[in-house]
Amino acid sequence: MPLFGALAAVTIALASLTGPIFGGLVAENSAWRWAFYLNLPPGGLAIFMLIAAMPSHFGSITPQPLSALIPSYGLFQSLDALGSFLLLGASLLLVTVLNETNIEFDWSSGTAIALIVISAAMWVAFFAWEWLMPDLLPGLKPVFPKRFFYNKAWMGMLATNFLCGCPWNVVIVYLAQRFQLITRLKPLDAGVHIIPYAAVATVATMVTCLASRKLRIPVVYFALTGSILHTIGMALLATLPEDSSYPAKGYGFEAIAGAGVGITIGILTLAVPFIIEERDLATATGALNQARFLGGAIGLAIASNILYSKLKSDLPNQLPTDQVNQVIERAGAIETLPEKVQQVAGTVFAQSYTVQFQAMIAFAALQVPTSLLIFKRGRQYVAT
Repeated sequence: MPLFGALAAVTIALASLTGPIFGGLVAENSAWRWAFYLNLPPGGLAIFMLIAAMPSHFGSITPQPLSALIPSYGLFQSLDALGSFLLLGASLLLVTVLNETNIEFDWSSGTAIALIVISAAMWVAFFAWEWLMPDLLPGLKPVFPKRFFYNKAWMGMLATNFLCGCPWNVVIVYLAQRFQLITRLKPLDAGVHIIPYAAVATVATMVTCLASRKLRIPVVYFALTGSILHTIGMALLATLPEDSSYPAKGYGFEAIAGAGVGITIGILTLAVPFIIEERDLATATGALNQARFLGGAIGLAIASNILYSKLKSDLPNQLPTDQVNQVIERAGAIETLPEKVQQVAGTVFAQSYTVQFQAMIAFAALQVPTSLLIFKRGRQYVAT
């Protein structure tokens, strides 16, 4: 299990390592749509390998024929359609209001207020439905089983994974953007310069999973170590100079933050079957991934909001309206502006990156108390 968990967790970190590099290579030499087309060959290969390599009697449940997948009432009658709808709607509306405010509308606008209110109502409705559904409709399979609420360690894992996802995505996206816009590197070179962050995260993930088995270190200690390193790394990244230079120590800051992320992702992915019941393994694994992806989306939305809020408040005092609109609509437009204008806009971008990383310190630091929820009296959870 530790080796399998290590491989599963490493694939996540490795994807984040190679994604910016391939994305930068595509952006530098072709149109952006090819970044999506590139997923087709490996995706097709993965499907073929699964079909060819998966044992016909894999798992503990006798497999059903393919005809069982034909859409029918029996196939869908046990699905928690309402819970899925509420979760998806609440997540999308929350990300939308965080991402579009200060771009399409202001916080005080009716649109922003409506999105916040509806999203909050859907979150409340989702958790209320998941709590009441087992008693009202026992035949349905809940998206978030009621028994999850009673598992303190599991709730701590979900919260920690959510909080970990916020800074993780922000660093990947906006540190690369900093290298392009402020340090004036090409997209491919920008992807290469964040390798210390993603590569250390990949190595830390694998080492954590293997060390968990060999040394039998409790899950909570790994989670706390990762959370603390992540917080320190984000605090250090927030001290980067607000100019075109990027000091050598910045790569060390990336490595520290990456180690924190890797340890956290690795141990939480590995610990799932040791903390939840076997019947909930599939649901719990999906919930853990959903928490991290949602955290990443919200983190990016918050960072985007910080950036555009800073641009709208600072640039109009220094640049003409048409140039301000160009930069707000597309950050890459800064490269088409006159040199002096680029310097002015670059300073505002650099300041916004500092504020973004400062905001992410809070998310990283909150992982410490949520990790403590995994602690229990007596014998601790150990992922072996």
